[in-house]
Amino acid sequence: MKVARLAECFGMECQPHNWGTALDHAVHFHCELAMPNNIWFEMTQPQGITDRPYFKDQIRIDKEAYVPAPTKPGLGYEIDRSVLDNMMKTVER
Repeated sequence: MKVARLAECFGMECQPHNWGTALDHAVHFHCELAMPNNIWFEMTQPQGITDRPYFKDQIRIDKEAYVPAPTKPGLGYEIDRSVLDNMMKTVER
């Protein structure tokens, strides 16, 4: 965010590189939505390759080539706790 603000001071755009899982995309997407000097969102292709079964929501490009901003609380992408719990084998304390 500091780099984006610095670029903004000089009238420059800032498009951070983004690669990773759906969680990585969610975090980067929120930052990029907050940057007035960011004009596009980089996401892993093909779409869905970074999806995880425990995410109820998916990040997708719509028919008009936009990625809609999430509207739910937190990062905006709901986690299915039952799926996540089933994926865990043991929790050692």
